Amino acid sequence: RFKLAPDTLDPRVDSEVLVDAVLDLRPPEKPAILADLGTGTGCLLLTLLAERPAWCGVGVDLAPGAARAAARNAARLGLSDRARMVCGFWSAALADAVLDILICNPPYIVRGDLAGLDPSVRDHDPMLALDGGADGLDAYRAVAADAGRTLRPGGLLALEIGWDQGTSVPALLRGAGFTDVAVCRDSGGRDRVVTAIVPPSVLSMAEQRFFRT
Repeated sequence: RFKLAPDTLDPRVDSEVLVDAVLDLRPPEKPAILADLGTGTGCLLLTLLAERPAWCGVGVDLAPGAARAAARNAARLGLSDRARMVCGFWSAALADAVLDILICNPPYIVRGDLAGLDPSVRDHDPMLALDGGADGLDAYRAVAADAGRTLRPGGLLALEIGWDQGTSVPALLRGAGFTDVAVCRDSGGRDRVVTAIVPPSVLSMAEQRFFRT
């Protein structure tokens, strides 16, 4: 269970699809470093760490209140030794980190649709966690553009999407150079998560610097 704060999104059961997808695609015995962008309560990162004792990771959120809430949840769950929370903008907050897994449940609601959301969402969840820009894809563009900098070759990217983004987000990732792009559906049969792999020929900037020195 995760405690909320004014800056955090109320976790939904749909996000379990992302957790299951990552667990299915990465072996339990192999250590991994992961990052959760827009971590909110930390529910995705902390659930994965609870399921995989060999993993460690960092949660990033632009809202300081959300980063603090995630840190408190990590402490409550006894995961502070393997989870660090930072405040910053997407993967730019990760500096020169080299990751095995990058996950994100970004804001993906089309800005023009925000006023029509159910009041239980519109009036309580933070707009920062909902507003995906004019076409709902602003956050995906930002994450895809920088993910190759931090993910090592063969690294896994997993993104939660809106039910109607099962074509647009995969196309965006393929255009950014990712391979093995796949869409996972939720229990209602709706597109819910996109996974992709950094091709082996691509070196992260951190690894390029390592080999040059």
